[in-house]
Amino acid sequence: MKERRAPYRKWLCQFNIKDPVLMLKIRHINNVVQFAKIIANKRRLSKQDDDLAVFIAQHHDDGRFIQWRDYRTFRDVAICDDGKKHPHAELGIKMLFDDRNIERFTYEISDEEYKIVYKAIAMHGDLLLDESEMTEREIRHCKILRDADMLDNVINVMVDEDMTTFMNSRGATVDEFWSCNISDAVFDTFMTNKSINYDIVNTPAEWWLSMVAYIFNMSLIQSLQIVKESNSIDKIFNRVTDKFTNQQTNERIKSAYMSTKKYVHKVV
Repeated sequence: MKERRAPYRKWLCQFNIKDPVLMLKIRHINNVVQFAKIIANKRRLSKQDDDLAVFIAQHHDDGRFIQWRDYRTFRDVAICDDGKKHPHAELGIKMLFDDRNIERFTYEISDEEYKIVYKAIAMHGDLLLDESEMTEREIRHCKILRDADMLDNVINVMVDEDMTTFMNSRGATVDEFWSCNISDAVFDTFMTNKSINYDIVNTPAEWWLSMVAYIFNMSLIQSLQIVKESNSIDKIFNRVTDKFTNQQTNERIKSAYMSTKKYVHKVV
């Protein structure tokens, strides 16, 4: 499949892409595309699968633009009032498939690829990937997208992005972040090296820690190798260590740091 970039750029122009929050999102998408390419290359996939992985990565967060325009938040839980798990994915699915934009954004797409794109985007935010009714190729592309998405958040967003913009995208302020607590439920889950269910996340620091926990949810060894080689764990935690006004949060961040380093060195 080959992507048609001009129609996609035209679609993006309806949004205020100079908004710092949407600029963050555009950087994120571009980085996810690059990580998808790296993972596909490390796994020595076919040119067809390389192109498919890139297309999925390019469009996985299209729903975020709609979400920010309509709701002014990236916190799915803040707009999740109808039982849907990931409203931003649902918004992207509607735009691509219900509104038929996927046919404008690519020159050609097979029925199989159509289904793969749908499933990968729909499931990229799931805490756990349900592989029970998926083909091997569907599983492959779901894992590539999920890991590429998490890699950018861990390696780039949490290390380099402006903290004010970062917090604003989730409806919080920097002051709220530095002063808040981390609950026993969130901390205990993290310390068992498990991903954190957003249902138990209530404070900015808990949200931040839940993003670090993406590391525990990466399913491809190639992704964890990238995390280790980038030294991103040190960079992430050095940015916040001993900076919270809440002393318990400071102590829990230090414990989380050591637990994360130990996990990666054990697995890779």
